[in-house]
Amino acid sequence: MPTRGNSNRVCVIGTGAAGGVVIWELARRGIEVVALEAGKRYSPDSNYFSHCPDYETRGINTFSPPSPKMERYTVESGNFIVGRVRAVGGGTVAYGMVSPRFLPSDFQVKTLDGVADDWPFTYQELAPYYRKVEYLLGVSGRRDNSLWPDVPYPNPPHPFHCATKTIIKGAAKLGIKVHHCPVANLSRPYAGRPSCNYCGCCAFGCKRRAKSSMDVTLIPQAEKTGRVKIHTNCMVRKITLDTKGLVNGVIYFDRKGIEKRLTVGAVVLCCNGIETPRLLLNSANSQFPEGLANKSGLVGKYLMEHPSISCQAYFEQRLNAYKAIDTGIITDFSQTAPENDFVRGYKITNYFDEGPLELALMTGGYLWGLEHKEFMQRYFGHRTQLVADAEQLPYQFNRVTIDPNVKDYWGIPVPKIHFKLAKNEERMLSTMKTKIRQIMEAAEGQEIEEQGYIAGVSNHYLGTCRMGKDPEKSVVDGLGRCHHITNLFVADGSTFVTGSSMNPTLTIQAAALRMAEDLS
Repeated sequence: MPTRGNSNRVCVIGTGAAGGVVIWELARRGIEVVALEAGKRYSPDSNYFSHCPDYETRGINTFSPPSPKMERYTVESGNFIVGRVRAVGGGTVAYGMVSPRFLPSDFQVKTLDGVADDWPFTYQELAPYYRKVEYLLGVSGRRDNSLWPDVPYPNPPHPFHCATKTIIKGAAKLGIKVHHCPVANLSRPYAGRPSCNYCGCCAFGCKRRAKSSMDVTLIPQAEKTGRVKIHTNCMVRKITLDTKGLVNGVIYFDRKGIEKRLTVGAVVLCCNGIETPRLLLNSANSQFPEGLANKSGLVGKYLMEHPSISCQAYFEQRLNAYKAIDTGIITDFSQTAPENDFVRGYKITNYFDEGPLELALMTGGYLWGLEHKEFMQRYFGHRTQLVADAEQLPYQFNRVTIDPNVKDYWGIPVPKIHFKLAKNEERMLSTMKTKIRQIMEAAEGQEIEEQGYIAGVSNHYLGTCRMGKDPEKSVVDGLGRCHHITNLFVADGSTFVTGSSMNPTLTIQAAALRMAEDLS
């Protein structure tokens, strides 16, 4: 059992994908947990509006913060869009639910491709935790993908919708296979929750509770044990240590803006790949003058995301892609191939498209009356899009630091993003662009429009507190324990050594479960 301080109480900071899993595992094993969440608790019954005709106008700002000062950050140069959801459940209340496992090769990139580094554990070691999380959440999928042939999903896959069926026909002409995409969304009633009704309101919060977000799955279960207290609207400013170098407290601002201190025996950081290094760097003290747990100098370094591009097309037949979830995934290009001028790879998904308001706003306000009506009749329900996500290699020059000159709503120095693409990723993006256009053309899409890469929009921020066996080359060990502070843990995507091309949420949750099992 890891070292703990004078208190048996564990503080979990953040209640999203990682935090929800950690809270659940610790509570069920009899450990007292206090969770600090910077956002509020949303009620699906009263805060989500999928049942309303004007659901888009009501829902667009559902997860917006009370003050824009709460979301401040700076960028060294260029542009980088940081997306955050502060809420009980974190980003899972708004995410797209795409839940594939990482590939076995994703954990051995150095061994297989001679770049980046290997993870301190293998796919096979993480597989039991993947399976447990899949069953806890009721992931819907099918064993029809050669990359994951051994996965017995608890629920059947969602049926391919009209848009994906159209893409399948086009991809088949090119010899490309479209698989069922595993999603953390119920295809049938499961664990007391109803199945999805395909309303297309996933990003605005799931009123039905079919989405397997932490706030309607693991967190309520954990709270039923009586060993969990979640304090909402509480922003952590600093983690403190005792004279022995162990965590002994957390300083935070409560919902009224009053600074308080919580005495704890251990802390688990579950903030994300930007906010976790920010907190560690802002917690610098005499023992760790460069930032807490930062003797390696790597806290904040090796920032990764999933650089993505997309293309949209018009189809003569009605597709109604706006009333769907991601049901199709292409994994043929997800690993290093000798014909490419880059290493590693990318995946492609058929993403749901614009709702009525979003499409109407695309006119820019220049179409009125009959012209506007004709535009909507032609395009609404007739468009779909393909999104390609690249695996980005870890580079030290991509990093998170602190901007001492800019402070947020609570007076805390904000994160500063330093980010640029390397040649490997630029070449991959070029190939991705060609490939998704070829598929769309083969599917007989018309009026194809391309959306170029915008840094940060994936909302997948990884790698900034990387795990490893060598304390000089990593921040935490293979179980998320900080090398130099034995009762401080990191359980979010910042521990990732490489990023894969697959969505990271399920891997975050599986690794968090493995970490929490050891901590308990």
